[in-house]
Amino acid sequence: MALEMTAPVAPGTALKIEFEDAVVLGEAVFCRSGPDSHLVGVELDQVLCGLAELSRRLREFAGEEGSGSEVSYALNHRNGQNGEQRQK
Repeated sequence: MALEMTAPVAPGTALKIEFEDAVVLGEAVFCRSGPDSHLVGVELDQVLCGLAELSRRLREFAGEEGSGSEVSYALNHRNGQNGEQRQK
């Protein structure tokens, strides 16, 4: 990916590029300076898309976990199963 920027970026610099619904993590691999801007080449490392949908689903999940009793039961049930397996 190449970005046109107002300031130079040294090669090897870690970059976080934010879009409306995504985040891109990468590293600057080159920087070519022009008269009014700098062209920065970016090697992509991680791309996270659909962040609005993820946020919506997390809010829905948090709303469903209102009392916390389900989580407590699941943990106690799992711990009981693990204890039974060790005793055998």
